[in-house]
Amino acid sequence: MNQSNQDNAKGWQTQVEGGIVYQGDNIIYNSPTQQLHSSPPNNIPYRGVAHFVGRDEKLAEVHKKLLQNDNAAILAVAAMGGMGKTELATQYAHRYKVNYPGGLCWLDARKPDLAAEIVEFAKFHMKLEVPQTLLTSQEQAKWCWHNWQPQTELVLVVLDNVDDVTNWEKYRPVLPTDNRFRILMTTRLRNLGSTVQQITLDELLPNDALRPSRTPVTASFKNSSAGIWGKSYQNG
Repeated sequence: MNQSNQDNAKGWQTQVEGGIVYQGDNIIYNSPTQQLHSSPPNNIPYRGVAHFVGRDEKLAEVHKKLLQNDNAAILAVAAMGGMGKTELATQYAHRYKVNYPGGLCWLDARKPDLAAEIVEFAKFHMKLEVPQTLLTSQEQAKWCWHNWQPQTELVLVVLDNVDDVTNWEKYRPVLPTDNRFRILMTTRLRNLGSTVQQITLDELLPNDALRPSRTPVTASFKNSSAGIWGKSYQNG
């Protein structure tokens, strides 16, 4: 930080010009890097339902499996369509984000170029400038993982909607391999290999779907198999 007098400013005068703050007798140069990395990158969608019931045990299981290894963990939440896989991933990211101070990255596997999606995330959320010498999107994606900001602490990567075996084989080379990255994927596929742990999401039983929550829950449910509810009421 550099400080100097600006136009003999006195008292509590404050002037802001871009990344420069004039305050009293001092001029403070606030670098863009310091501003950008004041908080970890996070693009988790804010579409999670307010009251998500009946899946607390699954959330705890996801957390345990993602953090139990020192190596880079890949955990698949597998189920048929409409069972709440994406909602579970969203809820996990929001509830456990404090455990991932390195940031949270949400990727949509339905997009045609996963490597390009990773590069766009790095450019937009971390303001990284990918070297022009890297000619392929796969090389660029690997560079982004290696230069992730901040450079320490755990990072959660959510890969949503992996529903094609061929695409999964293409995704593997562009996913991070460093042990600070933990990958949570949602999929309809099963048995994706020995390096991928798996949790199966079953349909909720009626008693589980109606189980009271510690907070006010909802009376009429929108999708009981996913644990999603609509109108709220106070438990009595």
